Amino acid sequence: MKQIFLVLSCAVTFHSFAQTPNIEWQKCFGGSDGEETYQMKATKDGGYILAGYSKSNDGDVVRNHGLEDFWIVKLNNTGNIEWQKDFGGSKSDIAYSIQQTTDKGYIVAGCSSSNDGDVSGNHGNKDFWIIKLSSNGNIQWQKMLGGSNDDVAFSVKQTSNGDYVVAGYSSSNDGDVNGNHHGEDYWIVQLNSVGNLVRQKCLGGYNNERAVSIDPTDDGGYIIGGSSLSNNGDVSGHHGNGRYNYDIWIVKVNGNFDINWQKSLGGSYDESNGIVQQTFDGGYIVAGCTSSTDGDVTENHGNVYTYDYWIIKLNNNGEIQWQKCFGGSQDEISQSIQQSLDNGYIITGYSASNDGNVTGHHGGTYYIDYWILKLNEYGDMQWQKSLGGFNDDVATSIEPTSDGGYFISGYTYSNNDGDISGNHGNSDYWVVKLASDLLPLVLKNFTATLHNDIVHLTWQTITEINTRYFELQRSSDGIHFSPIAKIDAFNSMSIETYSYNDDIKSIVNTSKLYYRLNEVNKDGISNLSNIVHVIMNRIGLFNVFPNPVHTQLNVEGKNLQQAEIYDLSGKLLITQKAINQNFILIKVNRLVAGVYKIKIKDLENKTETKTVLIE
Repeated sequence: MKQIFLVLSCAVTFHSFAQTPNIEWQKCFGGSDGEETYQMKATKDGGYILAGYSKSNDGDVVRNHGLEDFWIVKLNNTGNIEWQKDFGGSKSDIAYSIQQTTDKGYIVAGCSSSNDGDVSGNHGNKDFWIIKLSSNGNIQWQKMLGGSNDDVAFSVKQTSNGDYVVAGYSSSNDGDVNGNHHGEDYWIVQLNSVGNLVRQKCLGGYNNERAVSIDPTDDGGYIIGGSSLSNNGDVSGHHGNGRYNYDIWIVKVNGNFDINWQKSLGGSYDESNGIVQQTFDGGYIVAGCTSSTDGDVTENHGNVYTYDYWIIKLNNNGEIQWQKCFGGSQDEISQSIQQSLDNGYIITGYSASNDGNVTGHHGGTYYIDYWILKLNEYGDMQWQKSLGGFNDDVATSIEPTSDGGYFISGYTYSNNDGDISGNHGNSDYWVVKLASDLLPLVLKNFTATLHNDIVHLTWQTITEINTRYFELQRSSDGIHFSPIAKIDAFNSMSIETYSYNDDIKSIVNTSKLYYRLNEVNKDGISNLSNIVHVIMNRIGLFNVFPNPVHTQLNVEGKNLQQAEIYDLSGKLLITQKAINQNFILIKVNRLVAGVYKIKIKDLENKTETKTVLIE
């Protein structure tokens, strides 16, 4: 009988050796009356740009026009102010979003109630206020967008053609706003490079919707995230009581703002935020918070009156691939998520807990800390960190840095205690640089394949800062491992590929073989990778691969007729005819992750059933 080619049955596409990082430095910026920052972005020169508001006219703040002003602060890579600018009028002006533009300037979005000072064109109450800045922070143009009621912009991005898209909410149906469904709608706006309105769209239903993020997608469209109370109009699938309980609402639109698909995510209680961005695999990652324990939500740590971080991975059609709750018995509210250098996710927001997933809380009862959460690509927690002082500390933005660390921004009411020093009074912008969380090695992948009594092992690494060698270990039970080879490391900062062929002809009486890597540093410290394994299935009619599978399953053999996929209850899900007598291709990307049975039949009506794992 022939031996079947088999891919490892516990595939992991990206692993990292991670540790909880320490604070490298922290800084407070502001004056005596109060500042809050809502978004920070890394800049092309290695520094950072922050946007929020200031009410001060002293300390780090040069001037104030009245009440809250947009306050834009440019930092270098060590957190020192390069320049700061204050923009606004006599009423309230708050910046919620900023991004560096291709000309090395900046686009800023928020809301304004003013119609004087730097602000002109107000339509009534709050308007979207968009300002374009030069690289030195000087206004190049400004634009007010809205109607007679409140219109608030929360997110702005530059598009590939140099235009700008802005997302927020509108309760107007006049002025620049057309098509409001009732109350507050998502309001999506596209401007050209000089701030002229190209198109606008209201998305929503009879109750309220608020968009908090927009991200251009690879197909030229946009993914929009926020929350909704509706179950009509553009919105369907709402889980809770529409009068009181929000769902996270994710909307995919094309370049003309026409809806491709929409998804309500949640349970019978409350979900909010819904920050979304496209991931490297073409899907989407969503960060929000939930007080539910049903519907789409599992494992909430609190109760219906408190929130957990709720992180949801969607495929490119908006279907849930996985979802996880993180937190403790008090409130956790996520505010920002980014995909990290190791393909995982870094999340920040705030926490009032000191139990469950949360440790190291600094404040008193009901006071909140920055809470940083690091996940791998499957949503498993790798580390968490609480940052703050005795009073409230609210993290609003996080960015991975080129050295493998993280930069976090937000605002603090704590004054020279805990992790905080240098507060100017009331609330200040508070920025924190964390060191790299990567041990000397990022293991990009580690795979094992079996063919003709040879196990072919390959692995790839990134940033081998201090690695001496890899010890390859084998086990027949997954518990007791013995070394089989030692491979010297390249000590490279680039991606490096290693391979080893393990001849297993002499190994008998075992159904599986397990492998792992022991990474040994130059200082003698060692770190073990996750375990991969191969199934010693030497007898069979047909070859099914890869297994586990993400999107496409292949069947090889002779005189093939068809293949059928069943769930574990025996329900037939897919029937696929052979392309030719030697090959069947089955698309499985619409099936949820889990274990399935595949039944293969040839032209002589011989059958064989195998188990496959869909991830």
